[in-house]
Amino acid sequence: MHPLERILNTAKSNPLRIVLPEATDERMLEAARRAPDEKTATVLLLGTPGEIEKVAAAKSVSLDGIRIVDIHAHPHREEWIAYFAEKRKSKGLTLEQARETLADPLFFGAMMVHQGEADGMVAGAVNTTGNVIRASLQIIGVQPGIKTASSCFMMIVPDCPYGAEGTFMYGDCGVMPDPNEEQLADIAYATAQSMQNLVGVEPVVAMLAFFTYGSASHPIVDKVIKATKIAKER
Repeated sequence: MHPLERILNTAKSNPLRIVLPEATDERMLEAARRAPDEKTATVLLLGTPGEIEKVAAAKSVSLDGIRIVDIHAHPHREEWIAYFAEKRKSKGLTLEQARETLADPLFFGAMMVHQGEADGMVAGAVNTTGNVIRASLQIIGVQPGIKTASSCFMMIVPDCPYGAEGTFMYGDCGVMPDPNEEQLADIAYATAQSMQNLVGVEPVVAMLAFFTYGSASHPIVDKVIKATKIAKER
């Protein structure tokens, strides 16, 4: 089975609630329409209803069956503001700063995931990678057992005998610019988990650098060798 087909079938078997905080972006609106039509997810559009409806009408996107969440009228808004202020108090966040932060749909969407009102969030069409990660880290945090936030991407090569029938997962491609050995091991572990969860195979991990099997002498060589050892011990 093609990896994307497997992922779609898994999503269809148990459609989850996905919040889209960039709801006035036309690409997000088109994705919001496709997901329920294809029965892959229940979509929550986040923002001001009038603004979302205006863009949807201009782009001829039907919002039937799609829930719009008004972040300024949410019943738990004040409760979540107080919670966020308390959570970030040690970082110097005040109640008013928490209120201002949660006026951002990106942070409010992350809070919906954290509070169990959504199962996941998709963003980055408008916001930078840094903003998306910042909201997720400050509110949701990292997975238990992982200290390093990282990213990975899937590459599917047609008619390729390597990888999992031509499927590869690469990490980190966009978060950590210069990870140390512990962070590299974290990235390897998290990427392997993503491969196992999404593709359903036992991952084989390669630690990539500019040398082959220790053929060069350099601090980066030592770092990757140590990271490989840590990852193997896990």
